[in-house]
Amino acid sequence: MQQRKSNIFIHDFNFVIDLAQVKDESARILSISIPLSSSHQRKFYGFNNTVGEGEINLDGKVVNLSLADYIDNDFISDCIAAKKLSFKDKVTGFTIDLDVLVWKKYLINFGKFRDEIAESLFTLANLMNEIKDIKLKLQNIIEKVSLYLKNSNINHIDVELIPDIHRRLNEIQEEISKHINLIKIKLDQKTDIKDIWSKNLDHVELTLNELTKSCDLLLDHFTHEGITKSKKLLLSHTNHSEAWNIVFEQLNTQAIFSLQRIIYYLSQANLLTNNNVENVYRYAIKNKLNQLESHFHDMCDDKNDFNLLTQDYINAIFQEEQIIDKSCRARLDGGRGLNAVRGIEKQKRWAGYCLNVESKILDMFKAKSSLTDIFDYARMVRRKIADKENVISSYQFGELRMFPSIDIYSAVKDETIVSGTIFDSIASVIKDEVTIGTSDNLFNTNFFKKSIEINTVCQLPIETLEMTSKDKSVIKVTTIFSSMRQSEIYDSLNKIDKHFLQPIYNHDDQNQDEFLTMLGQFVFHMVRLYPLTRGTAGTIQWMIRSLMKEHLELNMGDINLGEKKDIPYDVYAQLVSNPDNYAAVFKNSLIGLVHSPISTAPNRI
Repeated sequence: MQQRKSNIFIHDFNFVIDLAQVKDESARILSISIPLSSSHQRKFYGFNNTVGEGEINLDGKVVNLSLADYIDNDFISDCIAAKKLSFKDKVTGFTIDLDVLVWKKYLINFGKFRDEIAESLFTLANLMNEIKDIKLKLQNIIEKVSLYLKNSNINHIDVELIPDIHRRLNEIQEEISKHINLIKIKLDQKTDIKDIWSKNLDHVELTLNELTKSCDLLLDHFTHEGITKSKKLLLSHTNHSEAWNIVFEQLNTQAIFSLQRIIYYLSQANLLTNNNVENVYRYAIKNKLNQLESHFHDMCDDKNDFNLLTQDYINAIFQEEQIIDKSCRARLDGGRGLNAVRGIEKQKRWAGYCLNVESKILDMFKAKSSLTDIFDYARMVRRKIADKENVISSYQFGELRMFPSIDIYSAVKDETIVSGTIFDSIASVIKDEVTIGTSDNLFNTNFFKKSIEINTVCQLPIETLEMTSKDKSVIKVTTIFSSMRQSEIYDSLNKIDKHFLQPIYNHDDQNQDEFLTMLGQFVFHMVRLYPLTRGTAGTIQWMIRSLMKEHLELNMGDINLGEKKDIPYDVYAQLVSNPDNYAAVFKNSLIGLVHSPISTAPNRI
């Protein structure tokens, strides 16, 4: 058993107890690192400074360091109350007594002060973790920059992150300075612990300053070299090289980076054409590159590896056109729907997503791609859009539905998944499916339940339709769809493809009525298949609008059915059990758009 005075200090916001340095052939260094923030675990650093397992014995009470959380008040109290402290390396059995008096002195002062600055401490610990992540990002970028600048075949790498990192570092610097100043003010009256805290705060500031300098140098270097490469790329797609040279001389650093991103996004989408470059030039001379880059960035996400840019969307941006609103009004205006309280900016992005995705799906339809290929593309993109928008439980979007699903419709806002204002229309449709009887109970309410199994060309989940009525008026409708296996979903998709999509592909001579009727059958079966946990309505509507544009040259917004044209097309399909009846309603609702496209034109945003 060895005994030595513990060297206690603060490093990177860890309360570190340097226990022993044993000068044997193993060069063992023993220390405990106890984070001040709850965002980390307490660790014992054993052989060669690697993380090991250890325990502290407090008068017989054992604290396992590898299992404990951060240094909490209970741990401090136990240490202060203990008459004997010892530490044991659980791997080697090496044990050392700790200096009780030193521990008590530091822990008492440490515990009180830690509580005083808890908020700043927690913030600083998280910021230091972020700084470590930024260091790794910068190291990765620096390795790639040389390749980017030397290799003419590389159009872009993630160097566009440099200005974002630079901005974030400046924000971190301001935030850290604020909290450090708050801590230092309180430290002025803590003479016994001021030294160990001050050294750590100085270390944090030094780390941040060094990192910011590295980012500044990288930013300057890439800006200078990046201009050369940007010129080369752009001048290969324009006949106005002198005009571009003048523009480059006038662009500031931020505009240069906006231009770099624009080039990257266009290149990734194979849209770096002479015509598009000329339109970019118009934005450059108007000093609006940042605005253009923002439009493009909305449709792209390097983190989630997708680029939705299409020429249709780019044309709309260049021509400064308003894009057709694609939001589902019934879900946007209330209820617990996925589009509820979307906000105008999110509506605009959603309209952009839809325009681009529908353009790509339209190309797949023109190429007569299989339904499974189109479906897989649509659900993959829907998931990535949800990720980009930071939607809660985004993983459910585009996920194959393996469990039963429940949708509720009523006039009660907190209960229904669509606006309660359309419930009267929903109730009028459901009355044709379920007969309402009389009731003799105290509240004059009735509950009806009907299981619907459709005998059709493919397997569809069984729908259980539940309805609550009061005084012969429907007050609530619930639809429950049974689960399906992945193999069953794809088998049904193949059959829907064969019976409904292939006839659309192979009969160019179809008249409008025939096309819309077949499309209605296709939509009914896709909705009733209910293939996705979330996002089914959006992905199917992408397909509907793409087919409408190909066959009828009609650009559509949200699709609603019924007498008042207020029931979302997918909700209507859940309420009826006859595919032929649905197809007729679908055709009659959309035929008006074909014959009167101006009077029924969708909203633009």
